[in-house]
Amino acid sequence: MNPLGAPSTPCTPLPRGRSKFYPPRITLFSGCFELLTLLCSLLSPAPARAQEVRYSPRYFGPNANPVLPLTGAIIPAAMTVELAADGYWGFGDRAANAAVAVEVPLAEGVSCKLWGVALERYEVSEAVYRERSMASGSLRGQQTMGDLYAQMRIGLFAEGKYRPAVVFNATLKTASSVTVRDRRYFDTPGYAFDLELGKSARLAAGGALTEVRLALGFGFLCWETGASVQNDASMYGAKLILSNRLLCLEGALQGYHGWMRNGDSPLVCTAKLALRPFAVQPFVAYQYGLHDFPFHHLQLGVALRLPRRSFRTSAPPAG
Repeated sequence: MNPLGAPSTPCTPLPRGRSKFYPPRITLFSGCFELLTLLCSLLSPAPARAQEVRYSPRYFGPNANPVLPLTGAIIPAAMTVELAADGYWGFGDRAANAAVAVEVPLAEGVSCKLWGVALERYEVSEAVYRERSMASGSLRGQQTMGDLYAQMRIGLFAEGKYRPAVVFNATLKTASSVTVRDRRYFDTPGYAFDLELGKSARLAAGGALTEVRLALGFGFLCWETGASVQNDASMYGAKLILSNRLLCLEGALQGYHGWMRNGDSPLVCTAKLALRPFAVQPFVAYQYGLHDFPFHHLQLGVALRLPRRSFRTSAPPAG
């Protein structure tokens, strides 16, 4: 799933009463990250026909190596479960799939997020089949299981009067798909490290627009391409969030730039509308690939917020 490769976290009010600096969670983070690293290595078979495969989003399906979601430097205080249906079309490749994402807060300013794609059905044109050098023997097919993403999120600094919130993300992609022959998934492991910065401007309550938030992201992405060769890419993105008590509207421009120049530099723009005030929050999003991502993408889904957990060590400020 996309970055929409995976459903992104819907607009979440920034928790009040949080300390301005999050102390390091070295033991918690290192233990979880080592476990995720071991899982990634166990699920990473050696790719077949590596020299004939161009491991890039330009020559694979839309869920192979999508741009990672930019959340706005917000770590939710409540467990969030997202269920979504995705549709892709245009440029000789049509696909539909289900997607699931779960984010669990572990401590104040720390969470673990898992997401992935299931039940993808697709159909490609003969031109796309030849261009991708597919070896499945059919223009249509389905994949029961796609790649699984696991992410540790750590809040380094809470938002202050003049200082943006800063969140560090460490992401692992496992090679949990079945085969690379149909060019839907790489079936190779990958990882990413990135920082998110977010700052809000709060306006008068009760108006048509009560909050404006700007978020920036940048980082490093790496994935295996076979024959012990890996592609390294720089990640970048910006997001603008406009919200009030009822609605949240997001616009984002994101991408990454690989060094192989074989279709490995996708750039996408995304618009998303979410309904805020309920425990079950419906959302709709549209994404268009500007470069090296030849798809239109429509996503419909709901986000379920479970009862809030509190990690406060001190009372919130008065007022």
